[in-house]
Amino acid sequence: MDGALEAVEEMKSRQIPLDEVAYNTLIDGYAKVGDFDSATQTLKEMDASRFQPGTITYNSLIAGFGKVGRVEDARSLFNEMGRRNVRRDTVSYNALISAYVRVGDIENSVKIVEEMKKKRVRVDATTYNAIIDAYAKKGLFEEVWTWLSHMNEAKVKPDFVTYTILIDGLFKAGDFDAAVDVYEEMRKQRQPMSLITYNMLISIFSRRKVLNKVHSLLADMKREGVMPDIITYNSLIDAYCKSDDLLKAVETFDKMLTENVKPNTITFNTLIEAHVRQGDIDGGFMVLEEMRTHRVRVDGITYNTLLKGTAKEGLIQDMEDILAQMLDKGIKPGTITIAVVAEACVEKRRLDVLERLFEKLRTAGAKPDAMAYAHAIAGFCKADDTEAADKFVELMREDKVEPITHVVNALMHPALSDNETAKAIMDDLSKNGVDPSVTFMLLVDRYASAGDLPRLLHLIETWKKSDLRIDLYPYLAAMNLLTKTSKIKLARGLYADVKQQRLKPSLALINSYVEILCQGGALEEAARTVEEDVHEGNEEVVMSYNILISHFLRLRYLTEAQETLKRLETRSRPNVVTYNTFISSFAKQGEMDSAVSTFQEMKRRQIEPSVVSYSVLIVGFAKRMQFDKALEFFEEMLSASIQPDSIVYSAMIDVFAKTGNLARSESIYREMREKKEKQSLVAYNSMINAYAKARQIPQALAVLTDIAEDKLKPNVVSHNIIVSAYARAGDVENALLCFDAMKSKGLQPNSFTYNSIIDAYGKAHDLEGAIEMFEEMSEENVPVDIVTYNTLMSAANRVEDFEMAVNIYESLRASKQVKADRITFDLAQDAFQKLGDSEKARKAARAKSRLRNARGSRRMRD
Repeated sequence: MDGALEAVEEMKSRQIPLDEVAYNTLIDGYAKVGDFDSATQTLKEMDASRFQPGTITYNSLIAGFGKVGRVEDARSLFNEMGRRNVRRDTVSYNALISAYVRVGDIENSVKIVEEMKKKRVRVDATTYNAIIDAYAKKGLFEEVWTWLSHMNEAKVKPDFVTYTILIDGLFKAGDFDAAVDVYEEMRKQRQPMSLITYNMLISIFSRRKVLNKVHSLLADMKREGVMPDIITYNSLIDAYCKSDDLLKAVETFDKMLTENVKPNTITFNTLIEAHVRQGDIDGGFMVLEEMRTHRVRVDGITYNTLLKGTAKEGLIQDMEDILAQMLDKGIKPGTITIAVVAEACVEKRRLDVLERLFEKLRTAGAKPDAMAYAHAIAGFCKADDTEAADKFVELMREDKVEPITHVVNALMHPALSDNETAKAIMDDLSKNGVDPSVTFMLLVDRYASAGDLPRLLHLIETWKKSDLRIDLYPYLAAMNLLTKTSKIKLARGLYADVKQQRLKPSLALINSYVEILCQGGALEEAARTVEEDVHEGNEEVVMSYNILISHFLRLRYLTEAQETLKRLETRSRPNVVTYNTFISSFAKQGEMDSAVSTFQEMKRRQIEPSVVSYSVLIVGFAKRMQFDKALEFFEEMLSASIQPDSIVYSAMIDVFAKTGNLARSESIYREMREKKEKQSLVAYNSMINAYAKARQIPQALAVLTDIAEDKLKPNVVSHNIIVSAYARAGDVENALLCFDAMKSKGLQPNSFTYNSIIDAYGKAHDLEGAIEMFEEMSEENVPVDIVTYNTLMSAANRVEDFEMAVNIYESLRASKQVKADRITFDLAQDAFQKLGDSEKARKAARAKSRLRNARGSRRMRD
């Protein structure tokens, strides 16, 4: 109770007459603390005195009742104001609107606003904010924008509260881009920003890992004198942790301490989870110690995170210690954590620990669930300890865990392959009053995840013979497995069975079936199935037609694909995937004009292109050396604010490198790394290749370091590019160092690698080294190709060992695996001429001529 209310209470106790202000202070104070009995009693006393309750009096009571959801009492007082001719002002109406909004009654809230307008009571920002807030909380943003329009039409300017409501509502609805747009508008209107608004926005960008925006917001906060609080820092630390940048997370934590912001449990839990996710369990324990140093409460999440981490890493002793600490503090591990612990014990074959842990858990009242018991029983069965398995089955019964004990046993034993045994198990469950449908679902999941189609089909047959009502789930699981086998006959049987069981095929089931038919070449049947069985609404039906279009185009049946598109347009609107399928097909066939016209058609229909749309065009033009076109679509992609993926970055690094603009390649590469587009090695390898072609090998090696920093692993291609660069420069020593580095990393050098080393030896006039490398290829079972022979012959010719060159040529001609090419015949002709064997030189020349003529004929036929 505040000081003013206490003073009035003192006046009342001393029987000092109260004036209007004193009565209003009492009523307002009682209403705010929820003491409505005292508030109404004081209202009666005021009414009996010479001071009549006025607008302020009633407003206090209406607002008080509204805040606790007593809307009928609030309405009653509002009506009483009318009966007693007490003026009802904007505050009165707003208080009643807020009361209805609090109980979710938007309809009556809106009616009150209409009444205000009719009675010419000023509708202010608070009024509009209440209605907008109500719609935003329900996620009805069409209504939100409508009321914002009403607000603007009434020339009521949105205030700080309006913007905060919008940002909060959009944030909770997951429409982050719209929330950011509102923020930008708020900045434009020079609205003051509160810590709450900043925290919401920082949370939005942190979750999306857009850290440059987070830093910008932090700078704005500092400029406006808004100090970050624990929520701000926790959001930032979480963002760094999710981006696997623990160093920045720790720096932020240290800064937080210097700013005298006390870390809480969430702060430490975030850091612990980040360490554990990276497999750094020691780091997690160090954070736990610091947590205790700061006297911050260690909760169930802290322990569960460490428990799961130690379990996954197989640190059994640490796992036992953490569990003991948890139970000592009365904290029970979650059921998922217990299952992870059980699985870890089974994997490490520490069944003794498993028994001990289950005993401790049960004693502490943290009973394991069915999944934990399933892992335990599986472990004992695999260890052939049936006695222990039976014991755990009994424990399940004692703990009254969902009684699927027989099924769990069956899951672990081969007896389940016998359909009759499976049926007997289900009958047994039914007799004991257990719904075996749960059991079936577990078995379906088990077989589906294991890819065990025969057992899954047996299970469906068993289910059909039982008295249980069958549903679509097992059919869908089986059909999904069939998409990997293309067994049309089986798929047809299953689909027919679904209809025979009078089940309505779901869109997912139909699409899997259509995919199988298409894979097997039964495209007409697939199209008929879509036309007859797909009855879903606008968005859903597109998926089915997209499957058909994709397969028609794969077989280059363009007319059929276009006809399918027309049929789709009669039922729904094609989406970006539909058009991307056409664009990709045209690009693969080199028909870039058709690909571009399809892209333009998509835009004309107001279908927004995706990253795939641009990627296909950029890569298509880049492959055909039409670099200006590739650059044109890249620029368009950026202006459309579409984030390039690693494929686009790779293509553009290549484009700029090939057009001599290495600086732009470097710029693209840096941008990719800054934006964390690091999912693929392709772009990194393109940058290595760009440097290698420019003979900047140190820079190419630096990219290998970048790959490691970005938590990727260089592959054979990464190293091959560098080996090849050294080879072209005749630098055998460094080429061999890179070659050895590959092998030390467990990477198997391939034909390209060996050919590059042989070439390096050849350029260094070291024929012996080249031959040794050639022999190593055979020992390592690395395939020898025409490049190998040509490179070796070139090395022999370079040191004028023409007899060796001829021997290699003869060896090649005797081989049935490798065919000579034009370069081979040129090298052989040169060697024969140098040896003075003009007849064989002419034969090599004739062979080259025949090869050229044969290729010319093939091109003409094509």
